[in-house]
Parts: sequence; C-alpha cells; structure tokens
Amino acid sequence: MKVVVAGLGRAGTQSIVAALKQLGLRTMSQEEVLTDVSLATQLVADVRGDGGFDWSTLEGMDATVGWPLCFLYTEQLARWPDAKCLLNVRDPDAWFDSMARAFTVLGPVRRLGFVPKLRGVIATVQLVEERMGGPLDRERWIAGYHAHVDAVRASVPPERLLVYDVKEGWEPLCQFLDLPVPDGPFPRTNSSESGGLQQKLAQLFGVHLEE
Repeated sequence: MKVVVAGLGRAGTQSIVAALKQLGLRTMSQEEVLTDVSLATQLVADVRGDGGFDWSTLEGMDATVGWPLCFLYTEQLARWPDAKCLLNVRDPDAWFDSMARAFTVLGPVRRLGFVPKLRGVIATVQLVEERMGGPLDRERWIAGYHAHVDAVRASVPPERLLVYDVKEGWEPLCQFLDLPVPDGPFPRTNSSESGGLQQKLAQLFGVHLEE
C-alpha cells in the first residue's frame, strides 16, 4: 500500500480515483467496495468495532479511496507503515450540498434491503449517518465533517500527510507520491447531481432508483 485516502466521500474522491489510476496505482475504490457485498459489510462492521477485518484482503493494492475505507485510515496506516495518507478536503458547505443531493437518491435504497446486491450500499449509507451524528442536517453533518478532518490531522504524522484539494491539480499530489506529473489535465469526475448518481447506481447494480 502506497497511499491511504482518508478524506470523506464527496470531497473529490472520484477525481482522485481517476488520478491515482492514471498514475498507475492499483486502487481499491468505493465503487469496487460497494459492489462486493461481503467486503462492504465486513468493513462497515470493522468501523463499528464489530470487525476483525482481514487486511491481507487488500494486499496488492496501492491505494484505497472512499466510503467506508476512509473511516479506517488509522488501521490501514498501522498495517502499512510505509504508506502515506492523503486527506482530501473541500469547502464544508459545498460538501454538505453534494451529500444532500446524493441522499435524495440514496434514501430510497433503504427500502430495497431485500435486494442482496444493495446490502453493502445500505450498510454504508447507515454508517455514514451514524458517523455524522444522525440524519441529514447541515449543522450536524458539517460538524461531523470538521470532526473527521480534525481527527486525521491530529493522528497522522505530518511527514505522512498531505491535506489536498483536487483544485490544486497534479503537482502537489505527484510531489507527495514521488511520481512524475502526467501530460494532460487533472481528471475532473463528478456525479454530484442526482441524475448522475442514479445513472451510476443503475450501471453498477442494474437497479433504477427514483428520487
């Protein structure tokens, strides 16, 4: 493992996944976790303290990104002491707005617990609410966002940590990872609009969700 991405989802994570893959890093993304029901539910259990997740499952990966792995950055950095930690950040109000749009689509997922392939998504959605302190609420969730960012800053040694906004582009990321800057622009990938998320869920799970 070379880099553990500790920032919350909806803070440029899709662009980071695309960038890391372009840099040649084998990346365990949120999409890959959530489409593996067993993996997603085991990781959620580990976040809740019920786990004992076998981290050897991720041997061979160079990077991890997204929910629910972002809540397990401490465990990953202990498992791979040479790995660096990327804390992706975003304006908290913009982050909440993106989360709120996502939850207009993800909310109905909970009524589909009878669909086995969605159980990892359902467990992760419930976990996010727990970690943010309760149901979707601007003040509560922005406080949860700040708490997560502050916890990462406080617990990761400065020499292992890069606080990073995707707006900064290739240079700080590549310098941090000791990799050459690729030709071409930094990837900009965004499914924050509800329609884009509906499309993504349909593509990944073959299930069409109504807002």
